[in-house]
Amino acid sequence: MTTETLRFGSSGFTIDAQLLFDGVPADISGATLLEIRFEKQDGSTVHLPAALGSTGLDGVVVYLVQPGDLDQAGSWRFQFEVATPSWRRFTTPVAFEVGPNIP
Repeated sequence: MTTETLRFGSSGFTIDAQLLFDGVPADISGATLLEIRFEKQDGSTVHLPAALGSTGLDGVVVYLVQPGDLDQAGSWRFQFEVATPSWRRFTTPVAFEVGPNIP
């Protein structure tokens, strides 16, 4: 597994994932819930609203990282949750590092 390193306080970039069912992009255009979950270095979690990557027919869900989101240096994980009226799915958690900046 590759671990990405981001910097404390970084923002303005997207995190995305694609939901596949049997190798085929899931139609998430009718999603009633699009959410990203962050697990921070200290074990606390935060759930934030995500968005469709485009029309939703490609199964892509995205989150635009906001100022203040990456507020702890250390090991983090993220996971998306997507729900429609007929199903609910979670992506595989992805580990990443938030590195400190030069003081």
